[in-house]
Amino acid sequence: IFSRIFQTLDAGQIDLAIAGLHPSAERKKIADFSDIYYQAIQSVIILKENSDRIKTIEDLRGKKVGVQKDSLQESMAKNQLVGAEFDIRETIEELIIILEKGLVDAVILEKPVADSYIFRSKRLMSIECQEFNDKLGSAIAVKKGAKDLLREINRILAKLKAEDKIEQFVESAKVLSNKR
Repeated sequence: IFSRIFQTLDAGQIDLAIAGLHPSAERKKIADFSDIYYQAIQSVIILKENSDRIKTIEDLRGKKVGVQKDSLQESMAKNQLVGAEFDIRETIEELIIILEKGLVDAVILEKPVADSYIFRSKRLMSIECQEFNDKLGSAIAVKKGAKDLLREINRILAKLKAEDKIEQFVESAKVLSNKR
């Protein structure tokens, strides 16, 4: 479960976490982070049937918005969507289900993830959300003090970035996800 990643890491049950994690100041208190490997763009998805009343982020004020628990999207939404109500769920699948059932007006996800769900459902679409596109990169988290592991991760990331492999991985993941 996404919201327990840092507890699991701290307990030594896993050695590293790769889950679109932004190294916020709060997270840096409990884990060490690699160099940024990916710059995520956020997307807001809605039901197509609501496209006449929800066109921009401003239209979400006073509406119910779904976000994943303890995610970057939860933090961004709470800071930037004053007047919205939030439905916080553990998984992205839960968010999509409550959106399709009309229990929320919108869901905020990273663009590649959102695009995959839009590709698979004729009922979903994205809206303009420039407000959420600060350059907040993703990094790999390791247990505090795991300096050797972090050094090796950063070495591998530098090589992958130099070979433009990260973008290739993202594109491959989109293709695989769209085949579901």
